[in-house]
Amino acid sequence: MTWLVAGIGALIVVAGMLFLVMMTRRKRLKGHALRSVRAAWRHALGQQNPVLRVVEADKVLDEALRLLGYTGSLGDKLKAAGPRFKNLNELWSAHKLRNTLVHELNSNPNTGEVERAIRIYEKALGDLGLS
Repeated sequence: MTWLVAGIGALIVVAGMLFLVMMTRRKRLKGHALRSVRAAWRHALGQQNPVLRVVEADKVLDEALRLLGYTGSLGDKLKAAGPRFKNLNELWSAHKLRNTLVHELNSNPNTGEVERAIRIYEKALGDLGLS
């Protein structure tokens, strides 16, 4: 009898987790929020300074996740929204590049690093339905 109750409890927990994952994946930005994020992305891409381009791209992702209902730092949001991204490990590396650029003196990324990070952010925004 105890095994039956434990099994049913486990089944309910798993079903609840699957439901939450499915609901998280379906959220999409619409209307003004979508237009706002797209405009911010265009602004980020228009930055002439490569450091600013990465920093602004990171901000766009942070704002998109906030508008989708995620809270906390971008790191917290990435942890919560992780299953939505096909390139989560790459996304973490792009965010770490942003942190290095912001927090370390004389950070000077090469063009390849910047362009790779921008592609990663763009792919992540696509995973959120913003492509």
